[in-house]
Amino acid sequence: MKKRLKLVLGGAVAVALTGLLGVGSLPSPDLRESANLALFNPGNIINDDVFYDYATMNAGQIQDFLQAKGQNCSGSTCLKNYRQDTGNQPADDRCRGYSGAAQESAATIVYRVAQACGINPQAILVILQKEQGLITSTGPATSRLDRAMGYRCPDTPSGCDPRFFGFFNQVYNAAWQFRSYRLNPGRFGYRSGMTNSINYQVVGIDDTTFNYQSRDCGKASVYIQNQATAGLYNYTPYVPNQAALNAGYGTGDRCSAYGNRNFFNYFTDWFGSTQSSGGSAVLGKHEALLAAGIDIGGPTSEVTCDQPYGGCRRTYAGGHIYWSRGTGAHVVRGTILDRYLRLGGPGGLGYPTGDDTAAPFGTGFFTDFQGGSIYWSAATEAQEVRGAILDKWRAYGGQASALGYPTGGDTPAPGGGFMTDFQGGQVYWSAATGAHVVRGAIKDRYLELGGPRALGYPTGDDTATADRRGYLTTFQGGDIYWSSATEAQVVRGAILHTWKQAGGPGGYLGFPTTSDAAAGNGGYVVEFQNGALYWGPSTGTKVVRGAILAAYKAAGGPAALGYPTGSDQPTADRRGYLTTFQGGDIYWSSATGAQIVRGAILDAWKKAGGSGGYLGFPTTSDAAAGRGGYVVEFQNGALYWGPTTGTKAVRGAILAAYKAAGGPAALGYPTGSDQPTADRRGYMTPFQGGEIHWSSATGAQIVRGAILHTWKQAGGSGGYLGFPTTSDAPAGGGGYVVEFQNGALYWGPTTGTKVVRGAILAAYKAAGGPAALGYPTGSDQPTADRRGYMTPFQGGEIHWSSATGAQIVRGAILYTWKQAGGSGGYLGFPTTSDAPAPGGQGYTTSFQGGAIYWSAATQARVLRSELNAAYLAQGGTTGPLGYPITDTVVAGAQQRADFQNGTLTAP
Repeated sequence: MKKRLKLVLGGAVAVALTGLLGVGSLPSPDLRESANLALFNPGNIINDDVFYDYATMNAGQIQDFLQAKGQNCSGSTCLKNYRQDTGNQPADDRCRGYSGAAQESAATIVYRVAQACGINPQAILVILQKEQGLITSTGPATSRLDRAMGYRCPDTPSGCDPRFFGFFNQVYNAAWQFRSYRLNPGRFGYRSGMTNSINYQVVGIDDTTFNYQSRDCGKASVYIQNQATAGLYNYTPYVPNQAALNAGYGTGDRCSAYGNRNFFNYFTDWFGSTQSSGGSAVLGKHEALLAAGIDIGGPTSEVTCDQPYGGCRRTYAGGHIYWSRGTGAHVVRGTILDRYLRLGGPGGLGYPTGDDTAAPFGTGFFTDFQGGSIYWSAATEAQEVRGAILDKWRAYGGQASALGYPTGGDTPAPGGGFMTDFQGGQVYWSAATGAHVVRGAIKDRYLELGGPRALGYPTGDDTATADRRGYLTTFQGGDIYWSSATEAQVVRGAILHTWKQAGGPGGYLGFPTTSDAAAGNGGYVVEFQNGALYWGPSTGTKVVRGAILAAYKAAGGPAALGYPTGSDQPTADRRGYLTTFQGGDIYWSSATGAQIVRGAILDAWKKAGGSGGYLGFPTTSDAAAGRGGYVVEFQNGALYWGPTTGTKAVRGAILAAYKAAGGPAALGYPTGSDQPTADRRGYMTPFQGGEIHWSSATGAQIVRGAILHTWKQAGGSGGYLGFPTTSDAPAGGGGYVVEFQNGALYWGPTTGTKVVRGAILAAYKAAGGPAALGYPTGSDQPTADRRGYMTPFQGGEIHWSSATGAQIVRGAILYTWKQAGGSGGYLGFPTTSDAPAPGGQGYTTSFQGGAIYWSAATQARVLRSELNAAYLAQGGTTGPLGYPITDTVVAGAQQRADFQNGTLTAP
């Protein structure tokens, strides 16, 4: 059944011929020119292993192929839809026979014929296309199905033999024919293993008459290397000239033949190389393994080429051998095979690109695949590593590095990236950052924070810090630093930038001791070994250090003082340090520690020169002082602020007295600052509830209310009373007293404020003060006769003269004395104070001119000097006479008085 001549259908020539023959128009060929016709070898168009590899596709894959290539075809004649009843074909030395069936699909027919005759179903599909364009046709005529494989259709006017019409007949007999070429090569014109003279073209169609005409285009000498190529020339006896090859799928010149060129084009574009067969490569790989002493056991399946992308596989008891055109055949074994299959096999990691191999510098194994590698060790099992992560790991040293073997497979990470776990860390990849290593405590911290969701992907590998005291890894959203003293901490944003400008871990701040954290009000903080960096939305990043930092944190940090507005800096006088904040400042000196000063107190202190002024450094922090006010104490005083008084300075002994008295709770807030008194002999500070005056002689004393008012009217410290020597204090009965250098001011609820001075004051106090005599009802004043002084009290009076001193006179005795003219009368000044009379029945007061005696029974009676002397000589109130019942009656030179028990005269 030698076919010497046949019609060459391809490109424009094929379209023209089929039009003339009435078989309908052929579709335009698939114009993808991925096949490189520079690689077309006329002596080896297709390798025997490929052409006779019947396991490359199953019926389902053939149907899928027909669906894809015929997607624009409609109708029952489309190969994707075509069905027909098939007849029986007997087995012979070419084919194993065929059992006919009803309504078999074109895909099933192609598959079964390929299996029966041992022809690659891919080759059958290509011949269907190059002969009649049936694969990509949009609606082939029935006549083209009848001539499907071009079998028994020579390139002569006699046309095709109708005995072989029909799709099934064409496919089966053409396959049978190709087996004949192989079985009896000597019976046919073109043979392998020798140089053959092959025509370029010998027949064509006249452009004018459209009749067949012979052409003398010459011949090519071709050394045919294999039987499959010889079979193609026996089936289509022309070799393409250079014009045909240069035209790709198009038209060359009048001597161009296209059949075998198009076979190479279509096969290469659709199925890959014509030189490598998956099935035979799998078998060859098994033989090579055995030759190398590697036994993977007996086969557990046939070779099947139903793998993705046209690949082949055969399973063995101890592993699988996979083949693809791009990778060749390789063995995959053990748990690596199990992992490979769980990942989807060739559809997951692609085909193996190398055999199962012992890993260098370790006790594990690995297999490389198109899409990655799978590594196995006893400790980690089999895990895949892919792409840039694989490249990074291997560049890092692979399993021999600190990362060790993978402990988890390639895993999607947030944001479109990927990561792989290793024994000693992780490798992350994203399109924006590439692949980078994250290890140890830095890795733990990164994961604790949320990994890529929190800090983005690493932008650099795990690296030693510049000072070699720790490690760092940079990320899209910040950096993580680690040292043995501080553990792993996150630093990011403006804080990270400022810290790096300050030298990073090798600078004065050292390593971070806390991670970047929200600090309230939209700001953030990171603490370091030697300070902290705070960032606020309106303040930027500032340094806070040492005792100032401790005070800031103890006060409540940003929630209390806001964010720092300036970094830690020396004070103007260079004796300490300060940090300014939104809500105040903190100052430090070695003598005072760190203290907070803020608001109006801060403003007033700065106006007074701050730490270099007269107040010096603060010794306490700004604190509430009651009644809505605040206070800060300094080395040389204090500043108090009240809601209605503003800020005022209180200093020295005045400050001590103010605090000892209870401060604002007792005296309210200062209404003026510490100032000299009007007489320049001391200092005073006014308060809402009084004043405190100081002199070196008297110390600091409180004066307030009506007493203060009266004292000021008397000239204050420059007046006759001088400075206060005691502070305002209760004096009993609801009244108060302040003593001064030259007297005292007493205030009683019903008497007001009165002056008591000198010996009168001493006598008043000796008698018991207000508790004994009540409060003064008048101030110290001269007596009516101007010979002495007196002060009236609620319970009596005290009179003083230089001759008699200060004496108390009260009650009925006082009344009687005044009736007698007082100190200006015949009795003169009292020489003793009112006192109980001997015997305890009454009272008596002695005067310069006599005495007055009082008892309840006798009332007050005056005894003049001579009579009183005689009375006392008789025993006085304890003598036989008893109390006088009349005043002294003067009769000439004689004085007389009646007593309870008699009368006494004198002289």
